[in-house]
Amino acid sequence: MEYVIQKGDTLGIIAAKYLGSSSKYTDIVKANPQIKNPNLIEVGQTITIPNATMNIAAPTLPSVKPATKKDYPIEGTFISRTLDQLKGVFQNKTTLIIVGVGAVTIVGGLLYLTRKKKTVS
Repeated sequence: MEYVIQKGDTLGIIAAKYLGSSSKYTDIVKANPQIKNPNLIEVGQTITIPNATMNIAAPTLPSVKPATKKDYPIEGTFISRTLDQLKGVFQNKTTLIIVGVGAVTIVGGLLYLTRKKKTVS
């Protein structure tokens, strides 16, 4: 069967849909010598799917419900106050940069202080 690569396709998804298992993507690669790297397929590229079966259902992603008020911590608790403070800190991009640079400096300093000294024999 001939198949034209669509946006969002991977060989694993195509194999799951037409061959019954994503691990059978190697069968598609073997049938298509023009595929040099299975991770680099292009939209619009035509490939051959060997032994394709059209009645196999494509894998679907689980649906995720949007967060509701009950998914957040109770207001007034330590966790909710901490989250509010973090939101304020990270909304300001300048503060975010300063915090990031500070963290890198601290980690770098700790690594420097705990390094092992090399001895010459």
